[in-house]
Amino acid sequence: MVPDTLQVLYVDDEFNLLDIGKLFLEESREFAVTTALSAPEGIRLLEQEKFDAIISDYQMPGMDGIQFLVEVRSRFGPIPFILFTGRGREEIVIQAINSGVNFYLQKGGDPSAQFAELAHKIKVAASGKRADDLLRKSEEKYRHLIEHSNEAIVVAQDGMLKLVNHRTTDFTGYSEQELLSMPFSAFIHPDDRAMVVERYQKRMKGEDGPPRYAFRTSSKDGSSRWVEISVVVIDWDGRPATLNFITDITERKRVDDSLREEQQFSKLLLDSLPGIFYLYTYPENRLIRWNKQHETLLGYTAEEIKGKLGTDLHLPEHKDAVLKAIDEVMENGQSSVESTLLAKDGRLIPFFFTGVRFEAAGQLYFMGIGIDITERKHSEDALRESEELLRDIIEKNPMSIQIVDREGFTLRVNPAFNRLFGSVPPPDFSIITDLVKSNPGLENHISRVKSGEPVNLPDMSFNPHDIYPELPDVPTRVRAIIFPLNDRHGKPQSFVFMHEDITEQKRTEDALRESEEQLMLAIEGSGLGLWDWDIQTGKTVFNEKWAEIAGYTLAELSPGSIDTWINLCHPDDLQQSDELLKKHFSKQSLMYECEARIRHKDGHWIWVLDSGKVVNWDSNGLPIRMTGTHLDITERKELEKEKEDQAQELQKYSTSLATANKKLKLLSGITRHDISNQLTVQMGYLNMLEKKHPDATHNEYFLKVSTAAKRIAAMVRFAKEYEEIGVHAPTWQDCRTLIDTAAKQAPLGKVMVENNLPASAEVFADPLIVKVFYNLMDNAVRYGGKITTIRFSALERNGDEVLVCEDDGDGVPQDEKEKIFERGFGKNTGLGLALSREILSITGITITETGEPGKGARFEMVVPKGAWQFRGTV
Repeated sequence: MVPDTLQVLYVDDEFNLLDIGKLFLEESREFAVTTALSAPEGIRLLEQEKFDAIISDYQMPGMDGIQFLVEVRSRFGPIPFILFTGRGREEIVIQAINSGVNFYLQKGGDPSAQFAELAHKIKVAASGKRADDLLRKSEEKYRHLIEHSNEAIVVAQDGMLKLVNHRTTDFTGYSEQELLSMPFSAFIHPDDRAMVVERYQKRMKGEDGPPRYAFRTSSKDGSSRWVEISVVVIDWDGRPATLNFITDITERKRVDDSLREEQQFSKLLLDSLPGIFYLYTYPENRLIRWNKQHETLLGYTAEEIKGKLGTDLHLPEHKDAVLKAIDEVMENGQSSVESTLLAKDGRLIPFFFTGVRFEAAGQLYFMGIGIDITERKHSEDALRESEELLRDIIEKNPMSIQIVDREGFTLRVNPAFNRLFGSVPPPDFSIITDLVKSNPGLENHISRVKSGEPVNLPDMSFNPHDIYPELPDVPTRVRAIIFPLNDRHGKPQSFVFMHEDITEQKRTEDALRESEEQLMLAIEGSGLGLWDWDIQTGKTVFNEKWAEIAGYTLAELSPGSIDTWINLCHPDDLQQSDELLKKHFSKQSLMYECEARIRHKDGHWIWVLDSGKVVNWDSNGLPIRMTGTHLDITERKELEKEKEDQAQELQKYSTSLATANKKLKLLSGITRHDISNQLTVQMGYLNMLEKKHPDATHNEYFLKVSTAAKRIAAMVRFAKEYEEIGVHAPTWQDCRTLIDTAAKQAPLGKVMVENNLPASAEVFADPLIVKVFYNLMDNAVRYGGKITTIRFSALERNGDEVLVCEDDGDGVPQDEKEKIFERGFGKNTGLGLALSREILSITGITITETGEPGKGARFEMVVPKGAWQFRGTV
């Protein structure tokens, strides 16, 4: 309940308004009003006293009402705040609402009614805050325990759910209403339902049961989850129930099951390996896991193997190599080593071990596998001596190698050959044969090779695809050498063909030559002057175009030097050129580029774009050679200068005009604000005078004075609103939202507003179109008589969109349908509809009244083509 006397802080920069407001509010003895002439003074009072509500003007010096509201909210919390102001712009209303204002009340009109409304809003706001405080305290513990719990919490009674929290709805997928209307067994998995229901029924009979157990749930989408429940019996509305805390353990179950499956799979996998698997701790090097191959290959039992060191089973002479491999594993992450193990029966078995390092729970390990290489070792020993030399020659050579016999059949190729040609050739493939076919002049060279002479072949073309279709169908350029492999009698038995692919090299050389030719043609045709500067000697070479730009012949500028540029460049631009060169030389910029003037041979100045780049640096990072271009940009610079002069003149004019408009608007705003405040004071004192000194003989004069003051106030408001027309550029306006906003501000009383406009409908109009909708509602309520409903809708007519506002009131007489849009016509101020027509006309929207007298008013606003859209279609 609101206290008998509410403490109110009233802030306004008009002393008279504060005085009249205090008189009206304290007259009922329900309020004790403290006044302040500024927002900062109000903040000081709030620091010293406690208030039940705050009333504030908007337009005040130093800190306006919105800034005051923001400061109050940040420092003093949700104290009811009412913005009481003469400023009625929609953006102020929206800003106030966004900042947390409780009510927005506009000054003007009858003071008694105005302050009565203000008193009502104060009481409503104070009552609401008190109720909110009490409710918040009463629900605080409940929300903290139930709603903010990370566990699902439910209460079950008579087989039904009586209470659920948000976590329950999260993992079941059912809404709170659905859960409270169904048996709790409905969201338990069918396979676990009987068990859960049986335990619940036993508890309801007073029997003991496990206080914590797991089961599966069935979600609304059909999925199931594992949960763990903790149950206690409680009293709920005088009868027994269970309070259940439910924890989602789906992931834990999944991990446990996966871990168990992985362990089984790992053992099966390790036991099926062809070699011995090992896992050792580090740095202790103790065996903690192995596979059954330890027992089958080496003959040791699990008890004999467990805990052995990493070198225990190796031959003594191999232990150092094994320890080194272990260290490499721990340092590099992996390693390999060959070593011989001693089997239980005394056999020596060679193994190839590979190992990797890993870490788990802060403990280092190394593990790997050992493959029995007994057979491989036998083969390697037999082949090593015969193939060692040939392998070194073939495998390690960076050049492509092919070995062929005397008939041209391929015996062997090296990895470089496959890298070059992309595939291993068939045994009967011979590049030599193909080369002879493609290059008949090679027959003599091949004959020399067959006689035992090494031969360097000339560069030649060749297409492997002609003989081996699976090789690329691309002509290849090669450089090659052929030499024979002689038998012990010195006769060639086979031939080694070593070659390198020079296709790309030749292609690059050809492309470079062609590119250079094209570049020279492009430069000559582009009109660019070229220069080449030896930075260390100062020697500079120019082309004919460079000399032509300056009006000279090339002979007149030869021999050239950097002094040629220095002598021709304008002194004011030479310093800028030097600074840009220094930046480029210090590698602060990738390119040097400067706009500068040079003196033409005939004496006038021309503009050039001087661009260049260092193309050679020495070992100390100093520039050696720089090349670049000159482009004549005189015409462009003259055009830029002309545009710059025009822009400066236009800027001077725009600045003067903007200053004048700003001063006029400021003067107009200050004048309207002061007149509006003084009218409110005048009407307030008249009202007080009339109540305190009633005299029937003066009623007529009081009425005339009051009516005149109201009309003056309306004219001030009209002037202010008219001034805003066209100030802001038209934009796309959301009509449905604007109508809802206007309906909240209009004095509708019991009249209902139906907003049937589509949610995405937008009209291109002045931002003040919201005033049009407000005025239509205000006029309908004022003059509608029996009116109960105002309806907004839209229709299409002849390609235009028509916005319709109609009501079920008395309507407009036939002879007044056009007069109502004239300024001054009507019983009130006669300004609203005139202003509305002006606002709409800015973007070509027309408004007419088409209703039938006696059956309600109907206003049609015709929006031209192109000024109507549905959001998202443009």
